[in-house]
Amino acid sequence: MEAVLPLAATTVIAAGIAYGTSVLAVSRLASEGVAIPGPGRVYYETLGAGLALALLIIFLTIPLLRRMSAPGNIRFE
Repeated sequence: MEAVLPLAATTVIAAGIAYGTSVLAVSRLASEGVAIPGPGRVYYETLGAGLALALLIIFLTIPLLRRMSAPGNIRFE
């Protein structure tokens, strides 16, 4: 949970910043009165797939972290 929540929050914030930046760029470059389109289905699918892949990697490494941080494996030198 300590990796999932920051990852999800960061993904949402980064997507918002990216969309805001693109709207700003298009509004500055477009002619007056041109409608700015919103993100489509492919955008949200790509965002969801990236988040799912990142979460999968986190969940796959949890067993490894448990073994490495088990009390019997900690060495004090």
